Amino acid sequence: MEASAIDGVEPFQIEPFEDERGLWQRVWDRATIETLGFTGEVAQISISVNPLKGTLRGLHYLVPEARETKTVFCASGAVQDVVLDVRADSETFGDYVDLRLRPGMGVVVSPGMAHGFLSLEPNTLLVYIMSAPYSSNYERSVRWNDPSFGIDWLLEPKFISNKDISTSDFF
Repeated sequence: MEASAIDGVEPFQIEPFEDERGLWQRVWDRATIETLGFTGEVAQISISVNPLKGTLRGLHYLVPEARETKTVFCASGAVQDVVLDVRADSETFGDYVDLRLRPGMGVVVSPGMAHGFLSLEPNTLLVYIMSAPYSSNYERSVRWNDPSFGIDWLLEPKFISNKDISTSDFF
């Protein structure tokens, strides 16, 4: 996979083992993550199950004080994965990285980045590995279609939470 145009966003791929029985796939590997320049600490692991194509989740982040590094791994299906740089002191503030994740592919997201995705296939499953525990006090959101950022989504989202729809403009 190609390197990201934004420092602190690193896509990765872990090759599966396949034989006549099926597939064995690591979804997270400390050595792989550390070679990308991130800590291998894990505080929480979650999954996002998306039965329907066109499901949009995001864009969410924790304030930089939370120091959350997030690893997102696609276990099944496919997503348009978007990482938006909302770090005020960053040279790439307001820029975003747009990745197509399929099984075996993932991305590591540094603290201060907003993350979201749009499911491109039914039955899409993502695994999230976070270095810091979730705290609603630190949670923030950027509206998925905020005109300030001009994110080019591949599909018109069909399923969005009320929380994500009602998020106000960033500026």
